[in-house]
Amino acid sequence: MVIKNINIHLGYLTGAIAATAAAYTTAAGTLQNYIKFAGVDSEIGFFILSSGTAALFFFASFTKSK
Repeated sequence: MVIKNINIHLGYLTGAIAATAAAYTTAAGTLQNYIKFAGVDSEIGFFILSSGTAALFFFASFTKSK
């Protein structure tokens, strides 16, 4: 999809939305119902990893057209 000289890569954008959802549900505590973490440190690490993945996917999903 191209919007005024900006390409949007839907695959990366979908991954960014999924990683954001994982980070949000981890922070909200609802992910604990589905995944049992070994401890608080593991939960914090998962949140940081999913937040970083979301940021990278959002960054990669928008490029300038040639």
